[in-house]
Amino acid sequence: MHSSPALNDTMNPLQIDTDSLLLNASISSWDTDTFSIPVASISCIQLKKRGRVSAPMLRFQEWVRDNKIMVVSCRLPHSSIEEAMLLEKYAFRFVEMVLHPVASNLKNFPKPGLRLLTEKAIESDLPVLGEMAEKAFKFERYHVDPRVDSLVANLRYRRWVESSFHNPDHEVVKVVSETRDVVAFFVTQKIGDRSIYWHLTAVNPQFQRCGNGYQSWLAMIDQHSHGGGMKFALQFLRETRQCLICIQSCPLDSCPLK
Repeated sequence: MHSSPALNDTMNPLQIDTDSLLLNASISSWDTDTFSIPVASISCIQLKKRGRVSAPMLRFQEWVRDNKIMVVSCRLPHSSIEEAMLLEKYAFRFVEMVLHPVASNLKNFPKPGLRLLTEKAIESDLPVLGEMAEKAFKFERYHVDPRVDSLVANLRYRRWVESSFHNPDHEVVKVVSETRDVVAFFVTQKIGDRSIYWHLTAVNPQFQRCGNGYQSWLAMIDQHSHGGGMKFALQFLRETRQCLICIQSCPLDSCPLK
C-alpha cells in the first residue's frame, strides 16, 4: 500500500494554462536520483475544450525533450476519461488503479486478535525495514510496467522508507510480535488534530498470508484511536489482494477509485 514518496521534491516546473488545457508538470528529483534518468510527473491536467490541444501539448512535448525526460507519470481520478484518452494519444499507457478508503470512527473497528505492539521505528531498524520494502511491493506501476527494471523499483521503496526518517511531517512505525519480530511497518502523517494518513505500509514477507496484515492494521488503528485520532485514510492498488481482504473487514465510510 502506498501513496507518493515521502520526500518527492520537484524542480523545473511546467505550467500550461490556455483556454483549452490546464497542465502542470515537474521533474521529480527523488525519482530521478533513484532511477538515474530524468523522471517527471503531471500533477494536474484538465481538458477545457476538445480539439484545441495540439499547441499546448506541443509545449509539453518540447519541455519533455528539452529536459531529456525518460519517464512521465500522471495519476488521474477515475472520472477523468477525456484527460486519460488525451494522454493515451501522446504515448501514455494505463498501468494501475488505486482505491482510497476512508474511515471516520475508529472506535467502530474491532480490537486486534493478536498480541502485536506498535512502536516508533528508529534508524537502527532501517536494515530490516529497507529489506521489507524491497520485497513487499510487486503490483504498483513501476513493477508492472515491463519497461522498468524491477530491481530499481525495489530500491525506490527502500529509499522511500529511508527518506521518511528525515521528514519531520512523517513518522515510521513498526509492528512487532511478542518475540520482537518486525511484522509490518507504516509511514504515517498526522493531518490536522484528529486524522491520520497512511502513506506506505507493508507486511514482512515472512509473515504474509496468515492474517498478520489485517491484525497489523487493527493494531495501528487501535493506536490511533487511543491517541485521540478519529479518522484515517490510505490508498492502495486494486490488484493488491491482501489489502482488498483487509478492507472488506473494515467499517469504512467510502472507498472511491482514483
